[in-house]
Amino acid sequence: MKITIKQLTVAGVLGALMVVMYFVGISMIPVPNITGAMTIMHIPVIVGAIVGGPVVGLLLGIIFAVVVQIMFGGGFPWFVLMPARLLIGPVAWWVYASVRKAFSRQGEMKLTAAILISFFVSLVALTVWFTAAKGFNGNETTANIIAIFIGVGLGFLTYFLLIRSRVEGSSVSLSAIAGTLTNTVGTLGLAVLLTDSFGSTMPQRLVNAGLAAATNSPLEIIVAVVICAAVVPPLLKVVGKEA
Repeated sequence: MKITIKQLTVAGVLGALMVVMYFVGISMIPVPNITGAMTIMHIPVIVGAIVGGPVVGLLLGIIFAVVVQIMFGGGFPWFVLMPARLLIGPVAWWVYASVRKAFSRQGEMKLTAAILISFFVSLVALTVWFTAAKGFNGNETTANIIAIFIGVGLGFLTYFLLIRSRVEGSSVSLSAIAGTLTNTVGTLGLAVLLTDSFGSTMPQRLVNAGLAAATNSPLEIIVAVVICAAVVPPLLKVVGKEA
């Protein structure tokens, strides 16, 4: 695939930003869970993928993977830390391009697409929260009921937001969510499957990974959506898009 000067420029600027974030110390934010940190470095990867296309997203993902390996290589192997970071950009770009196609020519979200996206959001939320609920110290039934309300509620909220949304805002926001979840779910999933970092038994690993995801993901998603929604549309007007 041919890389244009515009794509190289986008990759160079955002890549330099990521390096600066690493040296300044703002690429990872400490959180009180087993992972020890949440990240905001996935955001330039998502922005670059939307503006510059999947190749730019992959190049920025490589930078992200190298930085994470440098920071956490002593605690986790490379085959846990790096693969998901390489996929953030391509996944974010694919979701952005696919969601745009889900809108009609009048700029309204197609009903079938809104239902499918909402169902997927509910499914992801239920999976994460049911896993986390296994480590709930109180009544597990109560935790499961709360998880159901959260999952179904997020699904309905997503549906109504999509029906009332505009094409650019929805595609950027869902791309940010997908890129963030690729990072979190991919990395934690590999850690659960391939290492004993989250516990000696599989149930224990699932519980600890679920708790880590429940702690990190919501804030990472909110920050990614807010920043991408604010930054991407102006950038697209200036440099256009490769999607």
